[in-house]
Amino acid sequence: MNVKFMPRKILFISLPGLLIFLFLVLRAISVPKHTESPYVFCDKDGKPYHDIRKSFWTALKKSGILNFRFHDLRHTFASQLVMSGVDINTVRELLGHKDIRMTLRYSHLSQDYKRHAMGILERQMDTICTPEQHSKKLEKIDVSQLLENIAVI
Repeated sequence: MNVKFMPRKILFISLPGLLIFLFLVLRAISVPKHTESPYVFCDKDGKPYHDIRKSFWTALKKSGILNFRFHDLRHTFASQLVMSGVDINTVRELLGHKDIRMTLRYSHLSQDYKRHAMGILERQMDTICTPEQHSKKLEKIDVSQLLENIAVI
């Protein structure tokens, strides 16, 4: 099996104000950020952290989260954006994907979201055909006709 590795590229995204605020709070209660370092997360000398695996696994263990990988955060990110109404092309750009098909593999819809979508369709159908119209149509249908139609299906 041939595996093709893509060269790493730097991806710049804008951060929402709340996230910036949370970074500032985190920095204030943890290791102080080196004043001359351009990195949000860095050691006391201003060098970026290169391996966060141990900290990530410790956080998972302490919080009781099982069967979760760091990469799953990308899937969660994409899924939450799509379920919040962000268009798929914007999600593609934020993830740094060249092909939208990859983004579609990353964005998973929850069962609640799918039920919500079906509810929207149901409400739309209610505006097209009201219950009164249903009852009028049912009065005109012969039961033998109905049974024949069901048998065909």
